[in-house]
Amino acid sequence: MNTFNLQRALQLGWFCIGLAIPSNAFSQLQFIPSVWLRGWMNELAPGCVNEAGYLDPDHPALDTVHTAVCNTNTLDLTGIQYLHHLKDLTIFSAGAGVITPVLPDSLERLTFGGFGFTGPISIPDGLRSLFNYSSTSIIGPAPASLDTLLLHIGDATAGILLMPLPEGLSYLDLSTSGQITGLTSIPSTLRDLRIITNTPLCLPILPPVMDHLELGSTSVYCLPNLPFVQDPDHLILPNNLQICDPYDECIYTNAIGGSLWLDADGDGLQGPNEHPFAGDAVQVDPLGIVGVTYDGDWMRFANAGTYTVNALPISPFATSITPAVQTATLSDVDPVVILPGTSYQLLPDITDVTIDITTPQVITGQHTQLSMTVRNMGSVVASGSVTVNVDPSLSITIISPDPLAVNGNSVTWAMEDLQIGEQDTWTVGAWVPALMPGTMVQFTGHAMTTITDNDPSNNSCTWNTPVLAAYDPNDKLVFPATATASEMLDGEELIYTIRFQNTGNFHASRVVITDTLSDDLVPSSMRYISSSHPCSWWLVNGLLTFRFDPIYLPDSSSDQLGSQGFVKFKIATRPALPVGHQVHNAADIFFDINPPIRTPPAVLEVVDDATGWQARSAEGVHIGPNPASDQLNIWLNADQWSNVRVTIMDVLGRRTVASAPRSGHMVLDLSGLASGPLLITITGPEHYHTTKVIKY
Repeated sequence: MNTFNLQRALQLGWFCIGLAIPSNAFSQLQFIPSVWLRGWMNELAPGCVNEAGYLDPDHPALDTVHTAVCNTNTLDLTGIQYLHHLKDLTIFSAGAGVITPVLPDSLERLTFGGFGFTGPISIPDGLRSLFNYSSTSIIGPAPASLDTLLLHIGDATAGILLMPLPEGLSYLDLSTSGQITGLTSIPSTLRDLRIITNTPLCLPILPPVMDHLELGSTSVYCLPNLPFVQDPDHLILPNNLQICDPYDECIYTNAIGGSLWLDADGDGLQGPNEHPFAGDAVQVDPLGIVGVTYDGDWMRFANAGTYTVNALPISPFATSITPAVQTATLSDVDPVVILPGTSYQLLPDITDVTIDITTPQVITGQHTQLSMTVRNMGSVVASGSVTVNVDPSLSITIISPDPLAVNGNSVTWAMEDLQIGEQDTWTVGAWVPALMPGTMVQFTGHAMTTITDNDPSNNSCTWNTPVLAAYDPNDKLVFPATATASEMLDGEELIYTIRFQNTGNFHASRVVITDTLSDDLVPSSMRYISSSHPCSWWLVNGLLTFRFDPIYLPDSSSDQLGSQGFVKFKIATRPALPVGHQVHNAADIFFDINPPIRTPPAVLEVVDDATGWQARSAEGVHIGPNPASDQLNIWLNADQWSNVRVTIMDVLGRRTVASAPRSGHMVLDLSGLASGPLLITITGPEHYHTTKVIKY
């Protein structure tokens, strides 16, 4: 006689009304359709599935399963979601079908290989790492918790289709013989990027600092910017990779353009002598800022969408902007939109000239050259005089054009009929004697107008720079280099100067400079000041680009002074940056098709109002003594600053590089470095810190 099995009777739908058993006694059991999966789960958690194929979700053995590998031909994985404590799951399947599994919420790491599912799989919200060696069509939206994503797709017809990448992602590895699509933006947190593809690929803006960048393909058309990678062995790029510019159709599918000019006669039409001011631009929201050409034209490639355009005249006296705002919608029907021209006028009877001074590096025992540029920002023709005072320790050798008067190291020129919106440049060549490296030299300039200037605050300027010996001629400077906390309450306007020199053996026909701006800067406040040669420029998604094309910059061996150039701009910081905070920025300089040259970072430090010194170092960093002699101690909190690299650079460009030991304390030898200011840079996987120390 067979023994009556109550559980089996209930499972088969046989109910005895007279039995006093709660109706939900077996309601939590889960039937597992796949015979193979029943055995697999019993191997992981013995006894969790009974002979009838029912899983007990509360079976205690399920709590002990943290890692599992599922290698099966079945696609019905019903029941796998009850592995409540599973952290790491690998699934290989050679089957094919449409049944999609429900995965455990506890998963932190998930690997797919040869997966046959055709419907999208919901990824658990807490997943940190996803490795997929099959098809991206099975993957749903990436969760916000995702830190690591690897997609290797061998099917050339499938390629890689990316969902929006979550902010917080730090590692991205893409490899396919097909097309990579959907890579429209990269999280600012990404530190490691590897891409291998055989089909054309356009990259979005890359984060300013990365630990590893590898592009194993010549199909990457151009780089939008070059991030800072501390270890050169971790920067692997195809040969002759170029920097993208606003006319590269690779990045965008549509285009928007227009014009901006000074309507001097107010007739609404651009006459042959009505040009914009150097530095005029347009704000294209949500794209960014685009500088206009000398003729007033501007253009940007863009994706389909609606854009709002506002004029940004550089003159503070601009008025009557017509039209005030323009809107353009780009689509497949209207892929290119050229907006009607925008004009502006100036307040009448305004006299305003501005003056700016720039020099290349001042090298002991060599010639240097000062460039002084005066611009007419007012609405009347300006006349008067301009004067420059060269540091008395230098000897003037060349003056151009012929001066009005020379008194020692003071040179004065006549300024005659400087037209509205125009600029003129005066130069002085000087010999630098054998001064001690680190000695500061000063140049001052002043412009005097025959009619009282409406804004005399910009009629004078000062340029301070140290004397150098061995040096890197490509650098980036910031003024001011320090600001107090009270000065930072409403933000501080910074002036950046990027200097470059062609040290090759042939002229450079094109120079491109890219600058991935710090998040502490306000992009919409950027304004062009001046440059050594005509250039076009644009600021999109936090990436500022200057393009000198053509420039025909001679090499330094044939023309030492003529081989140098610069560009200068101003931009505001975000308000209320705290004491001890640092704003650092570096630029990348591309000469023709040569690899880029990265400048040392320009650093603004927020200092204490009372002392003028930093109130503290970055959290977890202590450096001393300051000033220092032949040794410098650096203490690092090992919990925050693991696996870091420390670089020290002196005024001669000499460097000392060291890796921090596990103890977090290191003693650095400064005896081989020059006296004067030292720049200390500490770079780690999650932190970046710079400070200055004086060596005596």
